[in-house]
Amino acid sequence: MTARSRVVLAGNVIADLVIEVPALPERGGDVIGTRTELYAGGGFNTLTAARRLGAEAVYAGLHGSGPYGDLVRSSLAAEDIGTVLRARTDGDTGFCVALVDGGGERTFVTSFGVDARMTPEEARTIAGSVRGGDLLQVSGYGLVMEVNGPLLAEVVTDLAEDVRVCFDPAPLVADIPAAVLDPVLARTDWLSCNAREAELMTSQADPRAAAEVLRGRLRAGAGVLVRA
Repeated sequence: MTARSRVVLAGNVIADLVIEVPALPERGGDVIGTRTELYAGGGFNTLTAARRLGAEAVYAGLHGSGPYGDLVRSSLAAEDIGTVLRARTDGDTGFCVALVDGGGERTFVTSFGVDARMTPEEARTIAGSVRGGDLLQVSGYGLVMEVNGPLLAEVVTDLAEDVRVCFDPAPLVADIPAAVLDPVLARTDWLSCNAREAELMTSQADPRAAAEVLRGRLRAGAGVLVRA
């Protein structure tokens, strides 16, 4: 990245409620958590990593008015991460409940807030905030939303050639409509996913085989990282 390059997240920073449990309960059952934490999550982790590596980072996503929105904004400010959009006043930011079992595997339940209700004007503001040389981070969590997905796909496909796109398909990638997903993949410079997500997109259980298939769906010279 050049000195003027930034990491811009056109995704979601939400509140993460993380509960450690010995094991997931059976359907209709219950289990006692051993530790609980509430903090900003989602794309916040990407932005924080970029800042701590010395890059400028910008959050170009939605955030609401309420305790979760306040948590998101205070967490971004603490890491010196700027925002593009004003806080929405018609609801709060969404949240995710993450259950971490004794083996370290994470299971999620996500409840979106105003972050699922992007307007065309907000999409235009996001597009206008991206500068040449930036790296734009896009998540499948944004593309899977009925309202946000088509708007974000249009933002990505209309980007200047000198903007690099990094796409994280996320666990719900199988639910993203092809009309939204395929144009984003065709504009992606780096795709980063886990083996499960890669298999959902390619029907290939082997991570190396899945990566090769995915490379064929991206723009020329793009890279793929499949985490096993």
